[in-house]
This record gives sequence, C-alpha cells and structure tokens, in this order.
Amino acid sequence: MRRLATYAILLLIVGVCFVPWWYVDWSIDTALEHGCTLNEGNQHPCIVDGVDIGPKLYSAFVSGWIGVGLLPIAAICALSIVVLLFQDVFRASKTGTRD
Repeated sequence: MRRLATYAILLLIVGVCFVPWWYVDWSIDTALEHGCTLNEGNQHPCIVDGVDIGPKLYSAFVSGWIGVGLLPIAAICALSIVVLLFQDVFRASKTGTRD
C-alpha cells in the first residue's frame, strides 16, 4: 500500500509540473480562436464578449517559462516511477508472485 501511495504522489507531481504547459496551450488556442495577437513581448488587447482578456492570455502564455523550470522535476519523478516499476517487476519475478 505504501508503494501505491508513492506512485500516486509521483504521478501527481508530474501532473502539477505540466499545468503551466496546459495554460500555454489554452492561451494559444484562445488567441487563435478569437483572432488575437499573442506573444511574449507585451500584452495585446483581446476583446471577447466585451471583456479584454489580453492580460490573462499574456500571463497564461508566459507561464510556460515556469514550466521550463519544472521540467527537470517532472523528469526526475518520471524516472523514479520507472525505477520503482522495475524494482516491483524484479521483486515479483524473483519471488514468483504477482500483485
């Protein structure tokens, strides 16, 4: 049961590390859908239903830089998951049991 919790925590960390990338994807899709200009240089107005979402799109878009910093953490957690899986498979094959 402890091992299952370890897998769950590691997978949760990997998922959280990719949240900034989902924001980047959302901002790009939204800007394209509404014909707005989006770049890292500065904010551009983007009027959707009478509301300027340009600052929100810009913030979501530049959050990708946080994602760049989180990629090593995601890679280490993913590698840890692979190592733990190999250990579990090796242990199961050594003892002849399957969980």
